[in-house]
Amino acid sequence: MEKNFSLRKFLLYVLIFALVLSAGAGIVVLLIGSWGEYEEKVLLTTGSLGMYSIFALSCSLLYDRGRYKAFALAGPLVSALGYLLMLVLIWGERDSVEVLWKYEGSLGIAAFTLAHSCLLLLLVPRHALVRWLLSLTLFFNACFALLCIIILLTEYDGENDFWYRLIGIFAILGVLGAILTPLIQRFVIPAPDKGPEAG
Repeated sequence: MEKNFSLRKFLLYVLIFALVLSAGAGIVVLLIGSWGEYEEKVLLTTGSLGMYSIFALSCSLLYDRGRYKAFALAGPLVSALGYLLMLVLIWGERDSVEVLWKYEGSLGIAAFTLAHSCLLLLLVPRHALVRWLLSLTLFFNACFALLCIIILLTEYDGENDFWYRLIGIFAILGVLGAILTPLIQRFVIPAPDKGPEAG
């Protein structure tokens, strides 16, 4: 009987391939002793593949556990779009693709936020406090990503720094929640009673 397709395993292979390719490209550049536009593009291509593979792999952990599958699948899809657009930006004509950087930045932020959120959702809350903290943390992450993307897409000139301060606040609260939530579940909330151990 064939095993079910594992998104995590597939993306792990992609990540390994990207890392090996990046290392090989770096070694070749060092051996040749030259550094030009072509070598820069090769390293950016393989480095971007590694970055987006990590984002997608983080989401696949949640997907392969059968939890929030639609949400978890969005991560690899956004990462794939981000990488494809990055290829266009790296290998396309500079003048014709310069305008696309804001969309690439938006996809990168979305892919990172989805990966971070999927890792948080691996935690199975066993107390209302943990559920509350997890929901708040996910909310702060979403607000951080949304504001960053809006600023990128609208090319906000930054005359009023209130929005940047708000982004910083959401970032701090998101990081704080990501640290506190698993700590509270692990060390503060008592583990459920498993009953008397078998003799």
